[in-house]
Order: sequence, then structure tokens, then C-alpha cells
Amino acid sequence: MPRVIANTQDSAATLEETVEAVAQGFDPLDETSLLDAAARLERLGNNRNFLGDLLIAQLREGCRATQAEAAYGPQVIVLSAPSGGSFLRANIWPGEGESCFRASGAGSFDYGTAHDHNFDFLTMGYFGPGYRSEYFEIDYREIAGWRGERAALRFVESSTLHEGRLLHYRAHRDVHAQYPPETTSVSLNLMHMHAG
Repeated sequence: MPRVIANTQDSAATLEETVEAVAQGFDPLDETSLLDAAARLERLGNNRNFLGDLLIAQLREGCRATQAEAAYGPQVIVLSAPSGGSFLRANIWPGEGESCFRASGAGSFDYGTAHDHNFDFLTMGYFGPGYRSEYFEIDYREIAGWRGERAALRFVESSTLHEGRLLHYRAHRDVHAQYPPETTSVSLNLMHMHAG
């Protein structure tokens, strides 16, 4: 399962400060670099107003998503351009009772689909009760990669990405299936762009 990173930050940072710090990038294989990046994300998460202010400003200005932003789908808000091999984003996770969920279905939000990633990233619960996940681990070296192959997943736990919870997803190791939160929730991500 993703590595849980303890909360250590009491102060908050602006989006601009975080974007500037993130431009230095982070190396998920270097413990000091990883923990420094996690602290940056946590300080942004402690800023309870930045995302709402950003969304209101975008609505006011009639912002349109770039092609890169649109590639993620409607639930993703790209918060920074790629710099230093990483970037920031926010994900909105609707609950089953939300009209967008009922209209679009679980598949539109990748709910219920077990998957891993070929890159590391940090995620933090920012708003709401958080999406639920089933966490597994896998030995990537044991997978041939053909369609329909049965992967030997090892179940670890089920839990939620509640507000303040900070996780490190490790490339080709952590597998998760996400499920809708009780009510709309938001997560913040610091994405490492180099595939593992």
C-alpha cells in the first residue's frame, strides 16, 4: 500500500510559494527530497482557502483548460505547469449521491478499477471525508504484461484519504482501487513526471 507520511507541518503556504518550491522537483528515491516535497504539499494543504479562491477566479475569468489539463478529465484541476520534473494538481471526487456521479457513472471517475502507476506521486486529503480505497501491493517483476494476465495482488488494507492524510504512491508497486466518498472530496497531488 502507499506509504503513509506523518504530518509535521503547522504552517500554511500559498499556491505560488508551493509552485516555486516544487520547481526544484523531488526525487522519490531520496528520503530527504521525498520528505521535503511532502512537507511542501502538506503546507499547501494547510491553506484552506487557496483552491476555492482559484476556482472562483477561473470561473470569473472564463478559463479554458489546456490540452494537457483536459487530458486528465473533468475532475482534475492542474495547479502548476510541469517544472523540475513535477507538477501539482487537485482532484475532485464526487460521491454517489452527487448529480455528476449519477449522470456520468463510476467509470467516468475510474472508481472501482484497480490500477498502479508508472511514476511516484504524493497525495493528500484536502477536503471532505475522502475517497475509499482498497490497497494492494504487487511484484512488478513477476508480470509479463500481456492483456488478460492475472496479476498476483497482495491485499493490504481498505481505508480513506481523509483530510490531512498524506501518502506516497510508489511506481509499479502500489495498486489501488478507489471508490466514491460519502460526499464530495478533494485531494491534492504532487506528481513526479519521470516514469519508473
